[in-house]
Order: sequence, then structure tokens, then C-alpha cells
Amino acid sequence: MHCIRFLRSGLEILKTGKLTVDRRIAGDTDELKAILHGDYTYEQVMQIADDLVAEMDAVYEESSLPHRPNLEAISQLCIELVEMQGWKESATGK
Repeated sequence: MHCIRFLRSGLEILKTGKLTVDRRIAGDTDELKAILHGDYTYEQVMQIADDLVAEMDAVYEESSLPHRPNLEAISQLCIELVEMQGWKESATGK
């Protein structure tokens, strides 16, 4: 169930650039619960996963999202978050 949820979330991000965490809003909670409760066979779940991966591969090529993370921006964000917590260089004795 989690695999299918993650694949659907990834596909959603590729298509829209946004993530809907609340799967009730996404509209697939009933199917995810059915998978969790064993209403689908292993083969059926694997087929759903394979189909989602294939769709992700196709959508990836057309996605407007960058194909690589901006490591400098991520590093700067980490520094800012740490500083927001009051952990500055002076606190470490440097």
C-alpha cells in the first residue's frame, strides 16, 4: 500500500509540482485501504506499481521540474534552518 501511495505521490509531483499528503483529497484512500486489507492479490498490486512506474518514466521527460536538485540552495536552506534554531557558529566556539 505504501509503495503505491509513494508512486502516486511521485507521479503527482511530476505532473503538478505539488504534493497532496492527505490522500482523501487525492481521492485514492478506498483503493489504498483495499490494498492494505488484502483485497488485491500480490500480482495485482505489482501490476499497479509497474503501470505507475511506466507512467512516471513517460511523465518525467515532460516534467517542468528540474532533473537535478539545486545543492547550493538546499545547503543554504539547511544553514538558515539551523540558524533559526539559534545555533550559530559562535555557539560552537568557532
